Amino acid sequence: MEAPMDPDFFSHITPREIEASGYHARLPFCIHEMMMISASFPVPGGKIREVLPSKKLVPVPIGIDDTTVITFSALDYREIDGMRPYQECRLMIPITHQAENRADEKPGFYLLYSAVTEEQAGKIGGKVFGFPENIASISFEYVDNDIRCIAHDERGRIMSLEVERITPAPQNLDISLYTVKNHSLCRTLIQTRGFIGVSDTKGGGRVSLGDHPVSQVLKPLVIHPTSVLSVCAPLLQGVVNPPEEEYPL
Repeated sequence: MEAPMDPDFFSHITPREIEASGYHARLPFCIHEMMMISASFPVPGGKIREVLPSKKLVPVPIGIDDTTVITFSALDYREIDGMRPYQECRLMIPITHQAENRADEKPGFYLLYSAVTEEQAGKIGGKVFGFPENIASISFEYVDNDIRCIAHDERGRIMSLEVERITPAPQNLDISLYTVKNHSLCRTLIQTRGFIGVSDTKGGGRVSLGDHPVSQVLKPLVIHPTSVLSVCAPLLQGVVNPPEEEYPL
């Protein structure tokens, strides 16, 4: 499969060199090839609000009750300027960042947890974006019509995520990722384009939590076992921009 390359996708970018804990990289991150899977599962809104760092982050409801979702995702960065290839797993909560002026409210995802396979990515992600600096073993495998990701570290298995392969189409997918950095909310714009398949078929994604400490934090959230949205993006390009704004918690 050839990516629907846009010759102008990276043309507006002038990277600058950055350093964190002795590691060097170029910012914005220019990702020339990556793969991503994700699945979203219903969870009571009251439970989710307990793990959000600020009342200004409001979970996005689904349906007419207080139900929202938690999203599990896994990414395989195969070619990225100035960095070694690495893998990542994320646990995210779709939110709206409330503002005094409703027109200034911004949708996005709060990054509840993440882990990467390379210390370079962990150190730079922590210093620049406020990402958790967790290092784990993360692997992908193809099982029948599914893509499976298994993540674990020395403390135990974090998760096993399995998503059905979905017929993809060329499209763009941009998200704002919220983290906590220096006791403030930090917003980072991530832009991707490529082949993306999206399905709202229930049960298109499956997740199994292990014995890792973060899994024990998740279990009281009462996560519904049936996914309501799944994404399979076998080939993407991406740009991870510098943090755009910081807000008080």
